[in-house]
Amino acid sequence: MKPYFWLLKLACTSLLIFGLPIGIVMGFNYYIDPEWSFDHKNEYNDVQRGYNERLQKANWINAQQTFSYDSLMIGTSRTTYINSHQFNEKLFNFGLSNLHITEYLDVLRYAKEKNEKQFSTIYVELTIASYDSRTKATFTNTDEILRQADDPFNKYVNLFSNETFERAKENYEMSVANASNLPRNYDRDLQVFTTFESKNLEHNL
Repeated sequence: MKPYFWLLKLACTSLLIFGLPIGIVMGFNYYIDPEWSFDHKNEYNDVQRGYNERLQKANWINAQQTFSYDSLMIGTSRTTYINSHQFNEKLFNFGLSNLHITEYLDVLRYAKEKNEKQFSTIYVELTIASYDSRTKATFTNTDEILRQADDPFNKYVNLFSNETFERAKENYEMSVANASNLPRNYDRDLQVFTTFESKNLEHNL
């Protein structure tokens, strides 16, 4: 066997051994898309966990072919449960977990920059904790997180990530069961729902 044939055979074998598993992982990560970096839905990714809503919702915005909304809503996790489809106008719900008053401007600016027109109405939720000076912000780099979603290469790099794979498996399992033990889940239209059963629910009622 000529040397270059041996090298070619070795290269093809190596590609098959190492490339196939990587390709399967990347394909699975893309199909489930726990980072919300792509605009597709299927029966195996219709239950999604919000692990970093700041990044995920910014990813979702950038994944849309068009981002054009009449109104905007920003606020804490309480607002994430509000169904935007129940409004008369087309509303984007940019509710985020532990949103602090110091983050509101970053979120507002990002949404206004991405929207194809001026928002006619902006709904803002405030709680005592959100603007109390004694309450420390959980995230101090919100602008940096939002801008991370603007990097067009990130969504492809993340397909190689084992963390993405673990999140994809979790979302896949929840989607197959159509249920989860989490208090908040998202569908692919960013509507929040839950199948979580609280042991204290009956007592509270």
